[in-house]
Amino acid sequence: MNPSELYQRAYNLHYNDDDIDAALVIYQQIIDEFPTSQEARNAERQMQNIRNEPRKTNLKPMPADNPAEPEPLRIEKRYTALRSFASMYKGLAIFMGIVAAIGLIMSLAGDRPNGTLALVSIIFGTVGVITLLAISEGIRVFLDIEENTRRSALK
Repeated sequence: MNPSELYQRAYNLHYNDDDIDAALVIYQQIIDEFPTSQEARNAERQMQNIRNEPRKTNLKPMPADNPAEPEPLRIEKRYTALRSFASMYKGLAIFMGIVAAIGLIMSLAGDRPNGTLALVSIIFGTVGVITLLAISEGIRVFLDIEENTRRSALK
């Protein structure tokens, strides 16, 4: 049989008959008998696909350091000012939480506890912290969306 016929047979076993083990034998036969043919290169790709498929097979997945697998795309970080603002808002949220906790402790400590100051510290502290954290995380979400969109466009 020529490599084209063998490849067609293996391909049909693989995709039409779902007989992966038999397809692997023929793909390997193509590689061994016709190593310089286009079918051998296609057979190697098909074997790689089989290794990475979530099907039952005796083969282990290809290791991550395999040169056939592309390396993750490294994207430069943009918008450093926005990243700084997000960190600043997060820092302000932490600071506001600490100030609210101190206000709560001071309002309850001492000879005459002040319930109004304690309530104000709890309410404004909670609302302030949640608001500042939401702003910080919102900025980070938009930055992540931009980065993911750019990564998708570069693939």
